[in-house]
Amino acid sequence: MSAVTSPPLLNQLLTVTHALAGVDQVEAIFPVVLSTAQQGLMALAGAIFLPNADQTRLERMVARADRIDVPSIWQDGPIQASSPASVSFVSGKSQYFPSKGDLARAYPNLEAQTGQIAPVGSAVIPISSQNQVLGVLVLDFEEPHHFTPEEQLFLEILASLSGQVLVRLKMTAQLRHQEHLLRSIVERSPTPIAVGTKDGQVSLVNDAYLELTGLTRGAFERGEINWYTTTLPEFRAQDTQFVRQVLQNGVTPTYEKVLQRPDGERREVQLTIMRYSADSDTAILGYFVDLTAQRAVQHALERHSELLEAQVQQRTQEIQARDAELASFNLGISHDLRAPVRRIKSFAELLLRQADDLPEKARTYIDYIGLSTERMTGLLDGLLSLSQASQAPLQKAPVDLDALVKAGQTDTQLQYPEREIVWQTEPLPQVWGDAPSLERVITNLLSNAAKYSQHSAEVRIRIWSERTPEGWAIKVTDQGAGFNDEYREQLFGLFQRLHAEREFQGIGVGLATVLRIVSRHGGTVLAENNPGNGATFGFVLPDPEA
Repeated sequence: MSAVTSPPLLNQLLTVTHALAGVDQVEAIFPVVLSTAQQGLMALAGAIFLPNADQTRLERMVARADRIDVPSIWQDGPIQASSPASVSFVSGKSQYFPSKGDLARAYPNLEAQTGQIAPVGSAVIPISSQNQVLGVLVLDFEEPHHFTPEEQLFLEILASLSGQVLVRLKMTAQLRHQEHLLRSIVERSPTPIAVGTKDGQVSLVNDAYLELTGLTRGAFERGEINWYTTTLPEFRAQDTQFVRQVLQNGVTPTYEKVLQRPDGERREVQLTIMRYSADSDTAILGYFVDLTAQRAVQHALERHSELLEAQVQQRTQEIQARDAELASFNLGISHDLRAPVRRIKSFAELLLRQADDLPEKARTYIDYIGLSTERMTGLLDGLLSLSQASQAPLQKAPVDLDALVKAGQTDTQLQYPEREIVWQTEPLPQVWGDAPSLERVITNLLSNAAKYSQHSAEVRIRIWSERTPEGWAIKVTDQGAGFNDEYREQLFGLFQRLHAEREFQGIGVGLATVLRIVSRHGGTVLAENNPGNGATFGFVLPDPEA
């Protein structure tokens, strides 16, 4: 099957991918996907079905029609019934009915069963992820519709995208449920438990902990309890040592200490702490055993700790698998679409060379095909470049930035041989990072500066460094077009452009790649507008000891 070569369809896939990335509710997936499918193929109506909880029926989650007078033949029904939606759900195969009567001939009882007349044209696409069918997408047309290979691939990619997001949201819901379960376990556990941060702030305690320490729920709610409230000075160094060990190694040390209650009573306890990652925050869980009366619960506490550690590891593996799947999808799309685009461009060039008798308008159309394939190739190259920048392993070592600048200057001058570039290069510091990745960063910044200086009387580019509290800032300043401060936040976004393509060519991937590589180095990017006199772009890399 051919790849999605139509720029509108490809752009819609890119747009819906970004839209679905921000969806956090299952119900929000379907309007986005159905609207995109209808707009992409100009369908009259459509619907999405998902199985019920016991997998016995397909139920309509959303339906959409361009006119309110359009009846629908697509209704809820048993999965085992001989209906188009059930067949695609069970078989995992798409069905296309391009002409009037095709659907009725394939399913003779459908109109009688539903009491509705079959549409002129229809498409039935299974929604799946990792070979598991999750639902069905259907589209109706009021005119015969020949489903081209690229339209079929468009629908199947769209259905696959929605399937991946559906799996992700279900997984997220399960993880949230596990976190809620953890909170319930903590709150209801007879074992004293406290959850806090590495700086000693306490975010969650149960009644058993309050009873052990003699503190009150009111004091906790007022923020008066921290890790050191009940810790005697002679034990604070020991606490700090074990907390550092947990943060660095993820181990769960068990040690003994003495707690002092507000009434002066001291309790000898055994304390177990472990690292727990919740979203982007790192929490420390502490389990206390009152050694004066509860030594017998020691083994139960250890089993409890192992269960929580397994939950943390499982959640980490699920998130890593999800991220790897999304990265693999971007890389696969970039590779799979490249060969069909090259073939279209080659055939267009052959047709143009052998079509001397064609009208001028037809030749213009062929030129448009060539320009569109070049544009699409650039988009695919951008996706591939960004994917490689995200996944390539970083081999960090001392890096000579001066050598990287020289290589970047050579590449930039080759891109713009018709312009003489005046380089103002100051000595740069040695930094810690991955040399090939940082060379891409510098080359992209130099090329960006040269591109946006094309219309200037003189192309003058300055490369310099500046020491900051965060580390070394490497900057590239040009005297080109600059940018509008209002759109500063869009500068490093994927496929974001602040100038028309007729002014400056490009696809909006260079600065996005810079951001991705610098972020993987633990650094930050910067952009400064010089009104009427170009712009400064750069990055800050932390020192090795940081």
